[in-house]
Amino acid sequence: MDRNNRLINIKTDSNTYLLNYRKNIFSQYGEDGILDYIFKLIPEKNNWSVEFGAWDGRFASNTCNLINNHNWHGIFIEADKIRYKDFIKNHGHNNKVIFINKCISLEGSNRLDNLLKRINKLPINFDLLSIDIDSCDYYVWQSLSNYKPKIVIIEFNPTIPVGYEYVQERNFSIHDEHSLTSVVKLGKAKGYELICCTDTNAFFVINKYYPLFKINNNSAETLFHPYEGYYQTKVWQGGDGTLHFIGCRKLLWHNIVFNEKKLQVLPKYLRFFPGTTHPFWQLFKKIYYQFPVVPKLMNLFLVGKKIE
Repeated sequence: MDRNNRLINIKTDSNTYLLNYRKNIFSQYGEDGILDYIFKLIPEKNNWSVEFGAWDGRFASNTCNLINNHNWHGIFIEADKIRYKDFIKNHGHNNKVIFINKCISLEGSNRLDNLLKRINKLPINFDLLSIDIDSCDYYVWQSLSNYKPKIVIIEFNPTIPVGYEYVQERNFSIHDEHSLTSVVKLGKAKGYELICCTDTNAFFVINKYYPLFKINNNSAETLFHPYEGYYQTKVWQGGDGTLHFIGCRKLLWHNIVFNEKKLQVLPKYLRFFPGTTHPFWQLFKKIYYQFPVVPKLMNLFLVGKKIE
């Protein structure tokens, strides 16, 4: 997803009201303002945050505002060595900030639990965990067992239809990520409830504090609804075999608009409604349905797949 700081104009209701507090200081999609409001509601704060991938500790950061402007402690985890040098420029003067130049893994010494236990002062129930590595985010949160942050922000793939469960392979070189529905299911299993969605980030609060937000319906369908038409592509079929597209019509990570005329399975001359009475199509249908090999050959010719 592009990293430009911009906020989509959206309508909110009593369930999505947290979006009214969106504001970017360092964040990408208004997360700074939402977090400011969330932590006005959360009692018993310890003012500790953990963020990865952290980039340079400023760019599209969900914790930099809390550290710079609210005097929080911060732990940044980032594998890139060049960004480590930039981080030192941005935070080297702050003794409340710790940078870990490691690549997160799902087991072994670089598992998140094992990296965090090196920080002796970090509370088990630190206030905020922000996960954004564009790949195995789901598995990293799943692997965390020794710490219980009060708020978790985790990135998801907003183009995957809500209601569809999808989690990519356990492979950091793949960048499909996971669906919002799947990460909500994971959150519930870990004792968290969804309270807000921005364009690509889901906010979870530990069950203990969920009633503070007074959200009547926190389903993924409800909380992501303001963004659904902007990010998700839906396809429906016309009676003649034409595919029609609704919603997002571009490849978001490449900023390329696609042409639905070029995404048709059937060429124009083969698109017809089976109930038509035109003599030519009546003859075509008779051949098409009488000889099963015909649709098989057409499918192989048109889309390169064999029908069993």
